[in-house]
Amino acid sequence: MIARRPPTVAAALAVCLLLAGAGGAAAERTHLLVISGLGGDPKYESAFLESALEIRSAALAAGLADGQVTVLTESPASSASVDGRSDRETVQQRLGELVSQSSAGDTVWVVLIGHGNFRDGLSKVNLPGPDLSDQDFDALLERLEGRRIVFVNTTSASGEFLRTLAGPDRVVITATKSAAQRNETLFGGFFADAFVGARADEDRDGRVSAVEAFRYAAREVARHYENENLLVTEQALLDDNGDGAGSAEPDVLGGPDGTADGALAGRLYLAASLQASSDDPEVAALQQRRGELRRQLEQLRRQKGSMPDALYLEELQRVLVEIAKLDRELRQREGDAAGPTGESR
Repeated sequence: MIARRPPTVAAALAVCLLLAGAGGAAAERTHLLVISGLGGDPKYESAFLESALEIRSAALAAGLADGQVTVLTESPASSASVDGRSDRETVQQRLGELVSQSSAGDTVWVVLIGHGNFRDGLSKVNLPGPDLSDQDFDALLERLEGRRIVFVNTTSASGEFLRTLAGPDRVVITATKSAAQRNETLFGGFFADAFVGARADEDRDGRVSAVEAFRYAAREVARHYENENLLVTEQALLDDNGDGAGSAEPDVLGGPDGTADGALAGRLYLAASLQASSDDPEVAALQQRRGELRRQLEQLRRQKGSMPDALYLEELQRVLVEIAKLDRELRQREGDAAGPTGESR
């Protein structure tokens, strides 16, 4: 039997949203594993630890529970906030534990901080003892099927991780575009900074998404090299459409046809839930509506192949226009809430 087309796409989208709400979206959780690798020098070890703890603090401030955040470093005794040593066996163990600690629909962030290398066709992150390669991590992540993965490798020579790990429901971010970029990277420090305060919160919704953190870190890296008049030796990439090509300029709307990198990364936050975080109920309502529209947009793009072109474009324009209006209203409210110097009243 041939299924009849629903009366309108809008109605179908509304049903999808209702079903998503009834399915217990509130039960979805975010988990964070930060792995700070081998420093090789006290200066680097200290810097890597600082970035790892900065991300940990931001996650806890955003509502993640202690049990949902794990930090592994070269020297666990360096801080009471460190949960273990970042050696190969412990990393494998902790990722294995996430299989039972997380559920389908949860979001799992894995952030690598440190140095990397490329040998014998494999990209690796430098760990105390034996290293772990891109292939090793791919095998470990396969066990987390059904979860949305945000995998961030801020090390040098990390570009191959993007091509190896790219796939459905995965956001992969690398500090370099290839394994040939082997110099020390700055991306990791700026990526950690992105979650502190509102500096990277482009849409002013009180949260920082994966794509916002990526953009902020990439901008700051470029600014540093320009200010120091240095040749750029690292170019970060983000892939979330699964093709393994990556993009230096991801688009949260997925580009004209919805297939460009950025759409998934724009919806995943280092936060406890997808609820709006504003204390102002009117602003919170606007933020919630914008989130609903973005989910509508994603659903619409998934249905593109089964819709007449004219109807698809009509619905696409409707949703995009409403999102743009909400963005303008939220920016206006932010401006109204600031004093002459830009500080909150």
